[in-house]
Amino acid sequence: SDLHRIVIPDRTGYGGSGRIDRQAIDFHQRAADETLAVIDALGLERPVGWGHRDGAVIALLMGMAAPERLGGVIAEATHFFRSKPASREFFDTMMADPDVLGERVTSVLAREHGEGWRDVIRAGGVAWNRIADERTASDEDLYSGRLTALRVPVLLVHGARDPRTEPGELEALRAALGRTP
Repeated sequence: SDLHRIVIPDRTGYGGSGRIDRQAIDFHQRAADETLAVIDALGLERPVGWGHRDGAVIALLMGMAAPERLGGVIAEATHFFRSKPASREFFDTMMADPDVLGERVTSVLAREHGEGWRDVIRAGGVAWNRIADERTASDEDLYSGRLTALRVPVLLVHGARDPRTEPGELEALRAALGRTP
């Protein structure tokens, strides 16, 4: 229909976009800035940002940075904590031997990212371990305690058994957003 348009950009380093050698520790903010630039370049008026995991973090950061430019955010399986102890082994596997993730996962990664999928996954594992290692006591969440400032409507979509969700993470996210369960 002419009423709605879905735009799904590949962020730098992913999918069909150009490759990067290393994922910066502030990659979520960089991707938020990049996506806002895409919105501007396409002339989109107050689109809803929808993201999954890292993409959800990016969408929330966009909503905080430019609430007047977004109609809302759908955050699916979003991250909140910088430290992910239950995922550390997964991130280490991403870095050391991504093929161990299994045929189902690796085939999807190869289809989405092409021949360089292992490099994409390794860079993500390195970045997430650095995000956890470089946090401070006052910076436990990915949003530096600023989510309460978010002024766009937010829909949280989250599976009860998401493997990258830490115990208490969803509750902490809701509390930071000022939402109740």
